Amino acid sequence: MSAGPWIVGRPPPAGRLSLYCFPYAGGNPVAFLPWQERLPAWIRVRAVQLPGRAQRLAEAPMHEWPPLIQALADAVAAERAQAFAFFGHSLGALMAFETARACAERGLPLPERLIVSGCAAPSLREPEIGLHQLPEPALIARLREYQGTPDAVLANAELMRVLLPTIRADLRLSEDYVRGPTPSWRLPIDALYGSGDELVGDRVRGWSEETQGATSMHGFDGGHFFLESRRDEVIAMVARLLA
Repeated sequence: MSAGPWIVGRPPPAGRLSLYCFPYAGGNPVAFLPWQERLPAWIRVRAVQLPGRAQRLAEAPMHEWPPLIQALADAVAAERAQAFAFFGHSLGALMAFETARACAERGLPLPERLIVSGCAAPSLREPEIGLHQLPEPALIARLREYQGTPDAVLANAELMRVLLPTIRADLRLSEDYVRGPTPSWRLPIDALYGSGDELVGDRVRGWSEETQGATSMHGFDGGHFFLESRRDEVIAMVARLLA
């Protein structure tokens, strides 16, 4: 069986900016592809599609950082985008950050901006260890507390049996993440956060230590998944940051 595409969405014509969107734990391109209708025409959404979801549902999810980041950097480089930026929410913010680092280490072009959302700075993270190993009922209860998965999905036992292996793999990635040395770059980093996000809190401000370039902080009403509850506001902010 051949692997599915790592990046989906309409390819941008010449002169357009590609916005590569990296998903949160358990997320898939469906979270980002609808953004295209609300963003300016000069921005094209290119959503990262990881193994174990969407068109790649039959593939085994990845739970180790080095091969994942190598594959993501390869996929971005293969696109040969003339101009691009990265956006990632929660776990996706770490993926975007590490993919940018891999590009820098390989001498590849860097994104014009890195927009991180709903994620504590790499040096200040306090992940919930052992979450990916919880029994199914306990894990579903924790997912319900995060308010990022519809109750109808969590209550569907058959569907959850399909989704949980991927969710567990993503949670393992989050738990196993190890921050590397601070990159010696001037990459602009913009951090978005929810005012009521107890998973992140003030630790979002540590992103200013991850670059020698400009940084900015932007708060939204809501918890960890303000990305969904304040979607239009988030999309508008992303458009302003990329303008």
